[in-house]
Amino acid sequence: MTGLSTRQRMSVTTLLTAAMLLTLVLGVDTPVEAETTTEVAAIESVLLLGDSIAQEIREPLQTMLGATAIGLESITFNGIAPCDLFVSIQDEPARSVFTSEPDVVIMLYTGNAVTPCMDGARDIEAVDYFDRYLADSRTITSSFPDKTVVLSVGPLPASDERRTTSNARLATTLASDPNVDHVVDIWDWFADENGDYATELTCLVPGEPCPTVRVRAFDGGHLGDDDSDNVHGRRRLALALTLAIDELQRAT
Repeated sequence: MTGLSTRQRMSVTTLLTAAMLLTLVLGVDTPVEAETTTEVAAIESVLLLGDSIAQEIREPLQTMLGATAIGLESITFNGIAPCDLFVSIQDEPARSVFTSEPDVVIMLYTGNAVTPCMDGARDIEAVDYFDRYLADSRTITSSFPDKTVVLSVGPLPASDERRTTSNARLATTLASDPNVDHVVDIWDWFADENGDYATELTCLVPGEPCPTVRVRAFDGGHLGDDDSDNVHGRRRLALALTLAIDELQRAT
């Protein structure tokens, strides 16, 4: 298992990719004065599995990956845990996506204990909670062929200490899944200069000053609010994952 802390390890090539993606997706004018001839491995399909955080980033992630000719399929929903996938894939469309043998699978489960299938493991600080998540996650990840690269994502800072601690422990637990190939560390993408939860951060425009933008929802857990035009947090996480996939391609 290899850690990919994408924000801290951006190479020149990755920065060029970021600039091009920002130009394509966000309409930001970021001139690129160099070209790269690096040959990359062919990643053509990505499957995103996860809860409300994954649900929030589906659209920007699809746009960013599409800009590099990578297709995205997803099975995501608000408030779910890995155990919910066993029910979801009984639905024919979801089952066909799940069995499509993608090149990359993104496991983006950030922690939910109220969904019915988590009955008996609802305490987000208890061993049973983490054990249930890991067992169900392993069942999912073991179903993919050897050629599929599995990415585990997290943790995401939260506004309260209890949830932040639980998020970090859950991310560490899920990263211990032997079927996980790489871990995408997103903490620094959403933390301030002290490494703490941040509501607002400077937006991501390589080489240019940028105003501060809101990157988290008012509930302190999600990225954006449904009744607002706050898209910066969603784009930030989508960009982190897109760059991780780009780095993965160049490393293979």
